[in-house]
Amino acid sequence: MVPGAIFSHSDSPSSPTDIDRMRKVPYREAIGSLMYTSITTRPDISFAVSTLSQFLDNPGDAHWIGVKCIFHYLAGMRDVEPTYGAECHDLVSYMDADGAMQEHRHAISGNAFLIDGGAIFWSSRKQELVTLSTAEAEYVAAMHTAKEALWLRKLIHKLFPSLIAMTPLYCDNQAAIKLIEDDNYHARTKHIDI
Repeated sequence: MVPGAIFSHSDSPSSPTDIDRMRKVPYREAIGSLMYTSITTRPDISFAVSTLSQFLDNPGDAHWIGVKCIFHYLAGMRDVEPTYGAECHDLVSYMDADGAMQEHRHAISGNAFLIDGGAIFWSSRKQELVTLSTAEAEYVAAMHTAKEALWLRKLIHKLFPSLIAMTPLYCDNQAAIKLIEDDNYHARTKHIDI
């Protein structure tokens, strides 16, 4: 997607003529193909695809242009492929949240797990609750990432018992890191359920 592009339901057509014209556009088929691609081989497009899939019921021209941008990106990156073994690391995790920038006010959180520099698991999804700050959204994303890390560690330990050391979780929000490391009472987070 174009950096800084914001898609909303206001971009959807409202006149019957525009709605009929957009029904002839293969928007659903394109999103389905992109979803398959993001799940199987291209985790880098997961956020863009999940954002544009929110408009399947009534896509507009702006949404269709966003889908075409993803296809152009994939065409330009056709010779790039994930490689494993370029680095020598155990399981490493990265997580982030967008801080409720969507019009529905739910943050989109994502994570990726890598072994030897290659992605083995990734996800991008809308959080269930509306958070009050970006630190809180990152905190919730870190919790979901930690749950996935526990499951992946158990699986990898059964396959390769000598491979697993500690799993670092990388986060780019200092306030969320402080909340994770410090288990003291915080007035700003007392509403977050265990």
